[in-house]
Amino acid sequence: MPVNMKLLNTIALVIFSFSIYGQNEFILKINVKGLPGKVIYLADFYGDKNKFIDTTVTNAYGTATFVMNDSRQPGMYHIVFDKDRFADVIYNREDITVSTVASNPMDSLVVESSTENKIYYGFLHYDQEYELKDGLLNSLVEMYPRKEAFYKQSVDEYNRVQKDRDDEIARISASYPDAFATKFVKLQKLPYIDPAMKESDRFSYLKLHFFDYTDFNDVNLLRSDAYTNKVINYLKLYSNRQLNQAQLEDQFRIAVDIILESAAKGNRLVYDYIVDYLTRGFEKFGFDKVNLHIAEKYKEQSACENEARKSDLQTRLENYQKLAEGKIAPEFEIPDDKGNKISMASVKTDYTVLLFWASWCPHCASMLPDINTIYESQTIKKFEIIAYSLDNEEADWRNALAKGNFTWISCCDFKGWNSKISVDYNIYATPTMYVLDKNRKIIAKPITPDQLRDAVKLLK
Repeated sequence: MPVNMKLLNTIALVIFSFSIYGQNEFILKINVKGLPGKVIYLADFYGDKNKFIDTTVTNAYGTATFVMNDSRQPGMYHIVFDKDRFADVIYNREDITVSTVASNPMDSLVVESSTENKIYYGFLHYDQEYELKDGLLNSLVEMYPRKEAFYKQSVDEYNRVQKDRDDEIARISASYPDAFATKFVKLQKLPYIDPAMKESDRFSYLKLHFFDYTDFNDVNLLRSDAYTNKVINYLKLYSNRQLNQAQLEDQFRIAVDIILESAAKGNRLVYDYIVDYLTRGFEKFGFDKVNLHIAEKYKEQSACENEARKSDLQTRLENYQKLAEGKIAPEFEIPDDKGNKISMASVKTDYTVLLFWASWCPHCASMLPDINTIYESQTIKKFEIIAYSLDNEEADWRNALAKGNFTWISCCDFKGWNSKISVDYNIYATPTMYVLDKNRKIIAKPITPDQLRDAVKLLK
């Protein structure tokens, strides 16, 4: 049979046209009062992490649009105006139109069209009012005389407010079962609190049952801040400004047990993310003992489906055990600013302070002068400082050394976060310090210059 070239060309054209125009496209439109001609960015979510995926410019009236095609997964998206100004929206394959004010974009956001965002922001506003009522009623039922008739009315109102919130979550779930926003709303369900209990008992009950209705199986919710918000709100129950760091660490260890025991019942990827999120958070605030607790108790449960992330997380957890106080610090060999190889054997003092820093780190810029003062104030030299920089550019490092006029041992191999010493010493933030004795045993991990000063005072 002869080949019909005209027919083949027509079929090819149809297929080609479908490949170009076959994707569904939806428009995310935002009107920003007070922001004409400004570049704005769109970022996606993975828990607490955002990645920029698109950019556009507002017109003379402050209006901007992003095209959302099939490659954009349903979830929460971050519209960023600058470092401190942003607005979040939920995208689930529908057109979205929102308006806001540049000076306060999140709180002033109005949803003009989008079922998902009307659900989401409607519940956020509802919940803000609920939290106000809950706080007032908590105080009222605790302080009002129980024999008075108004106390009974207060208890009834407390129960009504709790029931209304549960009913609102149930209504949204029944009305919009397939909405992404519904996943977020359902995660906000809380245990019923008996107002007749004493305040301390109510508080203890909430701590024990906070996650009773939390489903940790929904991987899709990782494309939002839902799980991170849930964890933060739980940790707030254990935070107390009157406690010192050691007491807070004790409290947070209790909280971590409950969080991870609850999360371990769900999807492994969600569990693994929460372990990682907690670890990074406690690193940031220097709660090293909490992370050691996570590593010791949950190391065997931290496997993840993604091999790259699995390796990073397991390495991190294992290193917390290896780097606990009393453990022997890893050996290293790094070039100093004169080209000499520096190792533990290079140090002649009885004690060594390992200091990890970088020229681009603002915290380092403010703390290193104080650390240098502590170092140079030694009348009898008990300790040496080996300062390893995470710089990648030699010029930046040497300029910082010249400006600081440091007399300690300065080292750098220009491999930054990926250097072997950074991995071996679990460096995820700068500055980080370790105090070692003459046997390379870790005896302290100060976070601030004051803590370093206290640590070196104890050196014999």
